[in-house]
Amino acid sequence: MTLISKTRWLSLTALLGAILVTGCGPSKEPTGTVSGTVTLDGEPVESGQVDFVSSEGFAATGSITNGQFTLDASLPVGKYSVGVGPPALTEAPGEEGGDAAVPESPVPASYHTPGTSGLSEDIQEGENSVTIKLTTSGSPAGDAAESAP
Repeated sequence: MTLISKTRWLSLTALLGAILVTGCGPSKEPTGTVSGTVTLDGEPVESGQVDFVSSEGFAATGSITNGQFTLDASLPVGKYSVGVGPPALTEAPGEEGGDAAVPESPVPASYHTPGTSGLSEDIQEGENSVTIKLTTSGSPAGDAAESAP
Protein backbone atom coordinates (compact mmCIF):
# COMPACT_ATOMS: atom_id res chain seq x y z
CA MET A 1 0.00 0.00 0.00
CA THR A 2 1.24 3.45 -0.74
CA LEU A 3 1.40 6.20 1.86
CA ILE A 4 -1.67 7.92 0.37
CA SER A 5 -3.66 4.68 0.46
CA LYS A 6 -2.67 4.08 4.11
CA THR A 7 -3.70 7.63 5.04
CA ARG A 8 -7.08 7.27 3.32
CA TRP A 9 -7.63 3.88 4.97
CA LEU A 10 -6.82 5.28 8.43
CA SER A 11 -9.05 8.33 7.85
CA LEU A 12 -11.93 6.15 6.68
CA THR A 13 -11.48 3.79 9.63
CA ALA A 14 -11.42 6.71 12.09
CA LEU A 15 -14.57 8.22 10.51
CA LEU A 16 -16.46 4.91 10.63
CA GLY A 17 -15.37 4.38 14.24
CA ALA A 18 -16.64 7.83 15.22
CA ILE A 19 -19.98 7.19 13.51
CA LEU A 20 -20.37 3.83 15.26
CA VAL A 21 -19.51 5.23 18.69
CA THR A 22 -21.98 8.12 18.42
CA GLY A 23 -24.71 6.03 16.83
CA CYS A 24 -24.53 3.21 19.38
CA GLY A 25 -24.32 5.26 22.56
CA PRO A 26 -26.97 5.24 25.26
CA SER A 27 -30.16 7.17 24.64
CA LYS A 28 -30.23 10.57 26.27
CA GLU A 29 -34.02 10.49 26.49
CA PRO A 30 -35.16 9.88 30.11
CA THR A 31 -37.19 6.72 30.65
CA GLY A 32 -39.25 5.13 33.39
CA THR A 33 -40.19 1.63 34.44
CA VAL A 34 -43.79 0.85 35.37
CA SER A 35 -45.31 -1.70 37.74
CA GLY A 36 -48.41 -1.71 39.85
CA THR A 37 -51.81 -3.05 40.75
CA VAL A 38 -55.09 -3.46 38.85
CA THR A 39 -58.39 -3.73 40.73
CA LEU A 40 -61.99 -4.21 39.61
CA ASP A 41 -64.55 -2.90 42.11
CA GLY A 42 -61.82 -2.94 44.77
CA GLU A 43 -60.74 -6.56 44.17
CA PRO A 44 -57.48 -7.55 42.41
CA VAL A 45 -57.87 -8.55 38.76
CA GLU A 46 -56.57 -12.13 38.79
CA SER A 47 -55.21 -12.24 35.25
CA GLY A 48 -55.10 -10.13 32.15
CA GLN A 49 -52.94 -7.72 30.23
CA VAL A 50 -52.08 -4.03 30.65
CA ASP A 51 -51.10 -1.96 27.60
CA PHE A 52 -49.49 1.51 27.71
CA VAL A 53 -49.42 3.46 24.41
CA SER A 54 -48.27 7.03 23.73
CA SER A 55 -49.37 9.32 20.92
CA GLU A 56 -45.72 9.24 19.75
CA GLY A 57 -45.96 5.48 19.14
CA PHE A 58 -44.15 4.17 22.22
CA ALA A 59 -45.79 1.13 23.80
CA ALA A 60 -45.26 -1.59 26.42
CA THR A 61 -47.31 -4.47 27.76
CA GLY A 62 -47.45 -6.32 31.04
CA SER A 63 -49.22 -9.45 32.21
CA ILE A 64 -51.47 -9.20 35.26
CA THR A 65 -51.07 -11.97 37.85
CA ASN A 66 -53.02 -11.79 41.11
CA GLY A 67 -53.63 -8.08 40.56
CA GLN A 68 -49.94 -7.19 39.99
CA PHE A 69 -48.15 -6.24 36.75
CA THR A 70 -44.79 -5.03 35.47
CA LEU A 71 -44.39 -3.63 31.96
CA ASP A 72 -42.02 -5.54 29.69
CA ALA A 73 -40.02 -2.44 28.69
CA SER A 74 -38.99 0.99 29.95
CA LEU A 75 -40.91 3.90 28.43
CA PRO A 76 -39.83 7.43 27.52
CA VAL A 77 -41.33 9.91 29.99
CA GLY A 78 -44.69 11.32 28.95
CA LYS A 79 -48.42 10.70 28.87
CA TYR A 80 -49.74 7.24 27.98
CA SER A 81 -53.19 5.86 27.27
CA VAL A 82 -53.81 2.64 29.20
CA GLY A 83 -55.85 -0.43 28.30
CA VAL A 84 -56.69 -3.40 30.51
CA GLY A 85 -57.99 -6.57 28.94
CA PRO A 86 -57.98 -10.34 28.91
CA PRO A 87 -54.73 -12.31 28.82
CA ALA A 88 -53.03 -12.68 25.45
CA LEU A 89 -54.02 -15.69 23.35
CA THR A 90 -52.01 -18.72 24.34
CA GLU A 91 -53.39 -21.28 21.90
CA ALA A 92 -53.36 -21.40 18.13
CA PRO A 93 -56.49 -21.75 16.00
CA GLY A 94 -57.81 -25.29 15.70
CA GLU A 95 -56.65 -27.70 13.01
CA GLU A 96 -59.78 -27.03 10.97
CA GLY A 97 -58.94 -23.33 10.78
CA GLY A 98 -61.32 -22.28 13.55
CA ASP A 99 -60.54 -19.29 15.71
CA ALA A 100 -58.77 -19.75 19.04
CA ALA A 101 -60.96 -19.05 22.04
CA VAL A 102 -60.45 -15.56 23.43
CA PRO A 103 -59.65 -15.81 27.15
CA GLU A 104 -62.47 -14.72 29.46
CA SER A 105 -62.01 -11.55 31.48
CA PRO A 106 -64.14 -9.91 34.16
CA VAL A 107 -62.83 -6.54 32.92
CA PRO A 108 -65.51 -4.73 30.87
CA ALA A 109 -64.72 -4.38 27.16
CA SER A 110 -64.74 -0.57 27.48
CA TYR A 111 -61.31 -0.80 29.18
CA HIS A 112 -59.67 -3.10 26.62
CA THR A 113 -58.44 -0.47 24.12
CA PRO A 114 -55.93 2.14 25.35
CA GLY A 115 -57.25 4.92 23.09
CA THR A 116 -60.86 4.64 24.25
CA SER A 117 -60.59 3.27 27.82
CA GLY A 118 -60.53 6.65 29.52
CA LEU A 119 -57.42 5.55 31.44
CA SER A 120 -54.12 7.41 31.24
CA GLU A 121 -50.84 7.70 33.11
CA ASP A 122 -48.01 10.22 33.18
CA ILE A 123 -44.74 8.28 33.25
CA GLN A 124 -41.89 9.97 35.06
CA GLU A 125 -38.17 9.19 34.95
CA GLY A 126 -37.20 6.24 37.17
CA GLU A 127 -39.59 3.81 38.83
CA ASN A 128 -43.34 4.41 38.53
CA SER A 129 -45.82 2.60 40.78
CA VAL A 130 -49.35 2.68 39.38
CA THR A 131 -52.74 1.69 40.78
CA ILE A 132 -55.43 1.21 38.14
CA LYS A 133 -58.93 1.14 39.64
CA LEU A 134 -61.68 -0.23 37.39
CA THR A 135 -65.42 -0.67 37.91
CA THR A 136 -67.85 -3.18 36.42
CA SER A 137 -69.85 -0.22 35.10
CA GLY A 138 -66.99 0.35 32.65
CA SER A 139 -66.08 3.86 33.73
CA PRO A 140 -62.98 4.75 35.77
CA ALA A 141 -63.53 4.80 39.54
CA GLY A 142 -62.78 8.35 40.68
CA ASP A 143 -59.12 8.73 39.86
CA ALA A 144 -59.10 5.48 37.85
CA ALA A 145 -55.38 5.38 37.49
CA GLU A 146 -53.37 6.88 40.30
CA SER A 147 -49.61 7.22 40.25
CA ALA A 148 -47.34 7.05 43.24
CA PRO A 149 -43.93 8.64 42.76
